[in-house]
Amino acid sequence: MRTIKVKGTGKYKGKAEIIEVNFSLITECKTYDLTLKTASDAYQKLKSSLKEINFKDDDLKTIHFSINAVYEQINYENNYKSVFVGYRHVHHLRVEFDFDINRLGKVLELVNRSNAEPNLSINFKLKDEINAKQSLLINAVNNAKDLAVVIAKASGVTLGEIIDIIYDWTDFNIYSQTRYDSEKLYLTSTLKFDITPEDIVLTDYVTVIWEIK
Repeated sequence: MRTIKVKGTGKYKGKAEIIEVNFSLITECKTYDLTLKTASDAYQKLKSSLKEINFKDDDLKTIHFSINAVYEQINYENNYKSVFVGYRHVHHLRVEFDFDINRLGKVLELVNRSNAEPNLSINFKLKDEINAKQSLLINAVNNAKDLAVVIAKASGVTLGEIIDIIYDWTDFNIYSQTRYDSEKLYLTSTLKFDITPEDIVLTDYVTVIWEIK
C-alpha cells in the first residue's frame, strides 16, 4: 500500500484576556516570632488594599511560602564561620482578574499605598486554554489535509483513507511576551497606567498519513 505522510501546522493568535499580578512579600528579622509577625502584618496590609477594589479574601491565592534561618559567612582569623543572623520569610501570592487596565492601575496604586512593599510581576494570558488548544489542532489537521491534496494533485494521485494520525501533546505557554517585573513599586496616584500587551501566538503540529491511489 502506498501512503503519503504530511505534517500540518496549526496556529492560534489571541489577545490577552486575563491579568495576573504576582506579589512576593519578603521579611527578614532577628527572631522567629518577629519574622512571622512582620510577615503577617505585610500580608494583611496587602489583602486590605485589594479589598478596597472589591477583591474577596480568597481571590488572593498563596502560591508558595517558606521561613528559613539565615547565616552569613564571617572571616575570623582566616577561617570562615557560619554566623546566624536571623530568619527570612518568603510569601508568593497571586491575584487574577479579567483584562482591565484601569483596574490594574488601581491595584498598583492601592498596593503602593499599603506599605506592604511587595516585589511585583505582572503577566497577561489567555482565559480559555482549552478552546485555544482545540483551535490549534483543528487548524493543524486542516493544514495537513490542504498540503496533502496539493501534493497528491501535483503527483497525479488521489487521497484515500486516513491510515494514521501522529500527535505528541504539547504544553503551551498561554502568556503574552509582555510582562512587568519590579522589586519595588514606584507609583503615584497620578500615574496613568496604559499598555497594550503583545498578542499571544501559539503553534502546534499534527502528522497525518493517508493512503494514496
